[in-house]
Amino acid sequence: MVTKRTPATKKPAARREPRPKKLKRTFWDDLADIGRKIPEEELAKLPTDLAKNFDHYAHGSPRQD
Repeated sequence: MVTKRTPATKKPAARREPRPKKLKRTFWDDLADIGRKIPEEELAKLPTDLAKNFDHYAHGSPRQD
């Protein structure tokens, strides 16, 4: 015996409020915000050659003088 399928009745779609547009923030925006929260006194404690000798300060490798 073959049964006949009837199409499912669809409920009317509920109206949704439009979503507010999200501001697109990048990783760099977040990183800049974190940097702004560091007190000047703490920034002054960083070595002046940190970028050049990062491996020395982070891992103990010989300095690049």
